[in-house]
Amino acid sequence: MIEVTTKYTKESFRKYQWFHTARAGVRKVVFIIFLALMFCEGAALLSLSIIVGRNLATRVFLSLFLLFLPLLHILRPRISARLALKKSPALFDAGLTFVFHEDHFTVLTTGMISGTTDIRYEALYRAYQTRDSFYLYPQQRLSYLIDKSSFTVGKPEDLAALLERVMPAKKYRSYVK
Repeated sequence: MIEVTTKYTKESFRKYQWFHTARAGVRKVVFIIFLALMFCEGAALLSLSIIVGRNLATRVFLSLFLLFLPLLHILRPRISARLALKKSPALFDAGLTFVFHEDHFTVLTTGMISGTTDIRYEALYRAYQTRDSFYLYPQQRLSYLIDKSSFTVGKPEDLAALLERVMPAKKYRSYVK
């Protein structure tokens, strides 16, 4: 039996957001956005210089604004974590206890939202292991964040071995280096 008691924090949610941003290929996304923005900036500056004339202040403002957009994309996980804390304080108030068995795991929730859920491993949509967390997806848009420092019974290596044993390879991925 493996047991984890955790509470979602702004930091754990930010790490979760960064994981998904990196999985989507942040370098590729930033490069494509940068190229698109440069194209848009050139078109906007050309249009602006035709409409307004050669006003330097307007061109500088527009250039800085368009260069700020990739930075906004990079800061999105931090902003998203802050907004999630404001929108859903009950989520961050809830205490979660995960009990892992051979064929299923149980999620016990305490706080403003309380209840018990049993989930069979084969019903999981996906599971990921990172250097400091596990992310278990019972559905495509719902996930449980498990911090590796929160294990009360067993070790993270035990859970990794269990997930590797009971889940198909296409549903479980480890990003531990």
